[in-house]
Amino acid sequence: PRGSPVPGGSPDVRVPRATLPPSGSPFMMDLSPFNGDADSDDSSSYISSPERLRNMANSPDQLHNALEVGTPRAALAARPPAISPRTSPRRLPAAGLAGCVMGGLLADQPLRAQRSSTVTEAQVQRAFGVDSMEVSLARSDIALHKRRLGPDSGFWDWNWRDYAVEEQHHELQKCSHSLAEILSEDDWSFFAYELLLLVHNWLGERDPALEHIAAVMPICRVSLRINMALHHRLAELTLPDDSQRYSPFDVRFRAALLLRSWMRAEDACFDLGTGGGAEAQWTVAWIRRQLAVLKGSVLIRAHTLHRGEKHSARSLCASVLQSLRQLDELATLGSWGSLPEQGQAAGTDGRRLLVDIMSDLDALRPSTGDWPFHTIIAAKVFSQLWRTATDEEAEDRLSLDAPVVAAALLSGLHPHLGTVPLQLETHGVLLAQQLWLALSSGKCCGATPSVGLSLPTKALSVAADVLSDFSRWLQDQELPVNTAAFFARKEAETGNVYGEEAAEIIARRLLTVELRDGLVQALTDYRRHLEPEAFPPTLQLWKGSQRAVQRSELLVQATSAEDVASA
Repeated sequence: PRGSPVPGGSPDVRVPRATLPPSGSPFMMDLSPFNGDADSDDSSSYISSPERLRNMANSPDQLHNALEVGTPRAALAARPPAISPRTSPRRLPAAGLAGCVMGGLLADQPLRAQRSSTVTEAQVQRAFGVDSMEVSLARSDIALHKRRLGPDSGFWDWNWRDYAVEEQHHELQKCSHSLAEILSEDDWSFFAYELLLLVHNWLGERDPALEHIAAVMPICRVSLRINMALHHRLAELTLPDDSQRYSPFDVRFRAALLLRSWMRAEDACFDLGTGGGAEAQWTVAWIRRQLAVLKGSVLIRAHTLHRGEKHSARSLCASVLQSLRQLDELATLGSWGSLPEQGQAAGTDGRRLLVDIMSDLDALRPSTGDWPFHTIIAAKVFSQLWRTATDEEAEDRLSLDAPVVAAALLSGLHPHLGTVPLQLETHGVLLAQQLWLALSSGKCCGATPSVGLSLPTKALSVAADVLSDFSRWLQDQELPVNTAAFFARKEAETGNVYGEEAAEIIARRLLTVELRDGLVQALTDYRRHLEPEAFPPTLQLWKGSQRAVQRSELLVQATSAEDVASA
């Protein structure tokens, strides 16, 4: 109606009907006063001429007078100095979502200064005080061999504990910002399945990898214990639509999905499943999963920029972490998609927080290309997915669908995941780790080895073959893909070869603790756990597991003793 009040403003402030957008078009303003004929002499045609308008650019007073004369309708009333916290951005006049995303009425709200806290600052202080991965990896090697090799000491008096202690895995987790532990094992499985859904949606119909991905998805649902109801919920929350402008494998895509889920939760016509029951729990878990992945990715990216003397990354990191923490609280309390209560700070508006996060993420992005997930995240995802290639009931612990799984992971997901694609040897290490868990889980070589139970010889031989020469094993499977094409350009795609190698070795060390510790226990008491014919493949598997986590000579030379000592 004519003269309707401005939401959140004074009752006597009214907006003329002529300035409101047409019905059904919240982003279209009525610009008819400025569409005059260029040949007419009125002021509206005068200001509609680009040449004349440029001539008046240096005369603001004349331009203001021309606008007043040329606009036959009442001007828009001045915006109130403050907007009520209870007012949703989509209910604001003539702005709606555009006012939130495109910098409209909410652009000048002082939110950034309010988004830091003591907890966030302390967290950023700890995160930015860690050493680089190359230095931490060198220190891990020093700790592993310290006081072990010398004239008065050796391996014969080594009081062994486990690799997590001897290799100082707490330092490796610290330098990688605990990326391998940001999610629980179940959440990692769901996150890996979400990436499979995105790959299946991303590939074209003529892409040969699409057939492999489609064949492996039912296998993954069974192996990862994902029922059809959960599958449909994950697909609804994860698959993109036309509102996301990022690649599905870009870190910022997760923030865009969270913004879409918030908007759907605000709208009553969408059932986001936040009311109660299993679907509500799945939705909240999905939201918190995306927030955790964003947190880890922002920490490691901002730390990388900070080491490059870009100190503004620190303030951006603190701002994003504070917003992520607030959003996590909203999701935990069941307030996702809810408007802030009367009297609460404007920073509790989730939509505003998400828009600010997306702006900060754009500032933190790499200078060229997309923002891919870190190497450790990629290794953790593949570690979960290689589990689908194992079968605890099979004699060799390999599933009959192992070739299909290998073809899908290497041709479908591998090219799109990671700062650079993982090395072929890393996939072999991860598959060998899953084979070991399948052949030893609950039987022996764990925290409490079972007496009298021996490890299966054939499964040990298969794991040793996979770890020693994974490319040969792939050839024996007769895969319908050219795996060599996916691993030939690793060094050409990155400028920090040593940093990527260090990250990949750290991922191998963190994700193969059960394999290496179990082999040590089995060889320590080999008469109990190994048949005579199983001893050679077990030794081969042990040597391969040690070789896979060693630094190359180039990385050792690149990390000098002075760098380690100064750090």
